[in-house]
Formats: sequence, C-alpha cells, structure tokens
Amino acid sequence: MPLYISAVLCLVILGSAAVAQVRWCTHNAPEKRKCDAWSSVSGEAITCIAALSVEHCVQLIMAEKADAVTLHAGRLHLAVCTGLVPVMAEYYNKDNLKPCKTQHNQDDLLKDTYYIVAVVMKKNTDISWDALRGIDFPSYDITENLCRLYRNDHLKKLSTESHMVCTSGDKENHQDFTAAFRCLVEMGGVAVAKHSTVFENTDGNNLENWAKDLKSGDFELLCPDGSRVPVSEYKKCNIAELPPGIIFTLPKNGDFVAGILKNQQSLYGRNAFQRHIFQMFESTGDHDLLFGDDTKCLVEIGQKITLKEYLGEKYPAILRI
Repeated sequence: MPLYISAVLCLVILGSAAVAQVRWCTHNAPEKRKCDAWSSVSGEAITCIAALSVEHCVQLIMAEKADAVTLHAGRLHLAVCTGLVPVMAEYYNKDNLKPCKTQHNQDDLLKDTYYIVAVVMKKNTDISWDALRGIDFPSYDITENLCRLYRNDHLKKLSTESHMVCTSGDKENHQDFTAAFRCLVEMGGVAVAKHSTVFENTDGNNLENWAKDLKSGDFELLCPDGSRVPVSEYKKCNIAELPPGIIFTLPKNGDFVAGILKNQQSLYGRNAFQRHIFQMFESTGDHDLLFGDDTKCLVEIGQKITLKEYLGEKYPAILRI
C-alpha cells in the first residue's frame, strides 16, 4: 500500500471533529522549510502554519488556527498559563532506547534531561562565573508567579563589565544554541548553550567557515563554584538541568495529535523504514528545527498527568545566577 494512502487511512481511523490534519506551528523560516518538506511526504497528515514567534504559536493554537508546537524549558510556562496539554515528549537517552520500542515507563522520561552550560574559550583565563551574575536566562516557573511575564532578549550581546554574554533565541537570524556559540567564537566572552553545542560545532562536525577549524579542547565550562572544567564534564558543572521538549496542543485534540505523530515517526523517525525520504529528528542548515536533533523518538505522556507532575520538583523555578 502506498505510504500516502496509509497516512490518509490513519486520518480516517483516528478522525476528529476539531481537526482534519495536524497544523504544525513553525516560528521561523528554517522551521517552515523543514515543515513543508515533512508535509509533502505526510499524506496530508501534516500542514504547516507560519508564526512570528513561539509565543505567537501558542496564541494561534489557543485561537484554533494551529494545532501543535514543541516547547522547551524556556517556554513551558506559556502552556501552563494558557491551558494547553502535553501529549508527547522528546526522548534523548541513547543508552536506554526501551521507551522508543515498548510502552514507556514514566520514570524513564523523568530522568531524560539536558543541561545548560556556560562556555568560554580556554585561552580567556580572565573570564569567571562572575561574568554571568545578574543575567536572566530562559526560564519557567511552575511553583509561584506562574504566569509572570519576563523579558528575554534573545541573542543580545549583554554587556557585563568587559565581557559579552551570548544567549540563544528564536527571533534572530540564528535560532538555536549554535548562535550563542558562534557569538562566543566571533565576539569572545561567554556562551550560554546546551551541553552538546560545543561538540556539534567542533572537531569537524560543523563544516561552515566559522566552525570548521574549531577544536572542542579549546573550550571550557564555567562552574558555579568558580572553577573551570573541560566541556565533557557538563553533568557536574552547569547552569541548570532541564526537561526535554514537549509537544503541546488543546485538550480536545490531544489523542488525535498523538496518534498522527506516532504514525509519522513510524515512517520518518530515527530508525523508521522511510527515514531516507524524510527524517523528523534531523535538521539541514540549522539545528533543532521542529524537534531537538538529539531526539531518539517521541513518547506519549498521556493527559492524565499534569505538566507539574511530569516535571516534578527537581527543576529550578527561575534560572537566575
């Protein structure tokens, strides 16, 4: 049976009065291009909506002009405040792929995290943890001041004394942690990035002119205790440990969105049999488009658990140095 017929049959079986297909919300041009490529092979299961920002995506879903979006730690409060529900989560753990193959265990998901780190050039020995003090990083608060609006100027070169602090964002020419790392390489100072960012852009893993000659050993992490360690020691030296990306939608569309996503990743997931046609968890010309590039699979959360229960108490309410 042709793939597009299979996908359409899935739509008929799952059915929903609210949506005929999943309208995926994209918040920048590279995401829209990847989504359009996905849509073209999805058998009309996926269509793509262009928004101005992540916040705009949430607004469009609330207005029923879009159906789903992936939110990461810095934006989870938007879902909590607007009543969107988590339906699936990105799963990263390459050493335990059981949740990708069988019914997942909630405890496995709660252990699946990533780290935000402060990266500096090894040669810049005069830069210390103090360069970060007073900087607000992307954050969420699930315990108090739940719907507090906060200012998060992405990719601004925030001056702290004589050093620059580079942060990632979604409203500039570069949309991810690579932008912060590139800012560090070109401008100096400190980059606030994901624990894998240095490795993704050094040692020949990024062949763009600005990155092709970089070595991971030329960078270090700043630690809260004032020390500096190799970039491989991110588990003991980081700004925060954060949850995986989560796909959100309106409560009435949860089962439908989850069903379509499970069908799509069975075709175009990490080890799916049609992955050579399209790969949901890889990005071309950028990083972390639609889903995190570290994602091994999407796992269903289930609407019986609240976002606060899912995240637990181990994540900081506010990431402030």
